[in-house]
Amino acid sequence: MLIDMEWSDEGGEGSAAFPFFHTDVEVLVSGEVEVAYAERCAKVLDGLNLSQNSQLRLMLDLMSATWRYWRSRRRTLFPGPMLQPHEVLKTVHPTGLVIMPPSGTGYAFSIEFNCDWAKEHGMGWCIRNDEAIYVGPYQDNDPWADIDDFDMNYVRLGLPSK
Repeated sequence: MLIDMEWSDEGGEGSAAFPFFHTDVEVLVSGEVEVAYAERCAKVLDGLNLSQNSQLRLMLDLMSATWRYWRSRRRTLFPGPMLQPHEVLKTVHPTGLVIMPPSGTGYAFSIEFNCDWAKEHGMGWCIRNDEAIYVGPYQDNDPWADIDDFDMNYVRLGLPSK
């Protein structure tokens, strides 16, 4: 659910609940986005968890890709013990939900994170229609873009190509 949204011709700002991380995040809606579409994206964010079968595959993909990103940075930026994927999530802190105008069917959005181990660039997740399409350094990626255009995409890195 969107909270305390303020709308203008250029989009909207407010916040939304992200229960999986036990926090609210800032919401930035850019461009001409209908309120119902922004609400839908916030509802998906609100429902991301490991207890719903419909979201389980998405959450496991996001967790695995986050762990691969952490592992790639660990040797130089985060020395210490090897963490399990669920432990890495304790080192990331969501800060923003970015909703851009739709350019396809369904929904898509990105989430920005601060990370204990990637302070300069943080991390971004892009989700489109119940699929993790990007996890890596936050680069203000368009979640509607072709996933092959994303650099350092840990959803795809280490996986067999199609």
